[in-house]
Amino acid sequence: SSFCRFVVDEQSLFVTESILKMACADCIKGDIKEGNPRGRAEEIDGRMAYVVEPTQFDGRVLVILHDALGWQFINTRLLADDYALGGLRVYVPDLLGENAIPVSILADPSSFDVPEWARTNHPSNAISKADAFISNLRKRSDITKIGTMGFCWGGYLAFHLGSTDLVKSTGVAHPSFPDMPSQIEKLVKPTLFICCEVDDQFPITHQETAKRICNEKKGFVSRFIFYPGTTHGFTSRVYKDPVQLKAAGEAIEEVIRWFNETL
Repeated sequence: SSFCRFVVDEQSLFVTESILKMACADCIKGDIKEGNPRGRAEEIDGRMAYVVEPTQFDGRVLVILHDALGWQFINTRLLADDYALGGLRVYVPDLLGENAIPVSILADPSSFDVPEWARTNHPSNAISKADAFISNLRKRSDITKIGTMGFCWGGYLAFHLGSTDLVKSTGVAHPSFPDMPSQIEKLVKPTLFICCEVDDQFPITHQETAKRICNEKKGFVSRFIFYPGTTHGFTSRVYKDPVQLKAAGEAIEEVIRWFNETL
């Protein structure tokens, strides 16, 4: 098939040469949004995070699991600001460190070897970091409920956390490198799927499979929202295309609605 996927056995993650060559080109395409993030950088138990407060904090927290461009990417921080306006404190922890793809690559995507980067930076390598960050937040007396929203690279981690008791609900936007169908089958927490039309990582065939599996889970809560005319990364990186810009704005409202319903 033409889409990128990972072949998994019970013991190890095996990435084939052909799959690496198809590592998503859209992961390093897009526009840089203009704006001034209003949050702060904070060290939390040894890990840096961007934190933005709502007008009135009521104990509910959303953790953004960032894409391959890392926690300092301005688009992700501005997205966090938007979610905070919906009433949530939002954290964007640093899960890639110095291995985040430089934002400057957006100006010349052909200059970066995504398959080579993907060899050593599969999101499964960051599971322990994400788990530890959430666990540390859970120890705070002022935090009562935690949700996670994963974008592209971070979508894999959002699927993982949705199969644990660390969070109350989760969501993904055009997730990258999903283990299909096992990650969907393992989900136990309410899950939001923000889906696009052109996506090598989570194509329509994956979307249909995920929807079928979720619908077959007795009592499982999920929501699938499909945006025609959009490509992988549209929620956080594509802003000049008016169709995708409109869809990205609608997706912000859907994410806020989802976590206000499930947290």
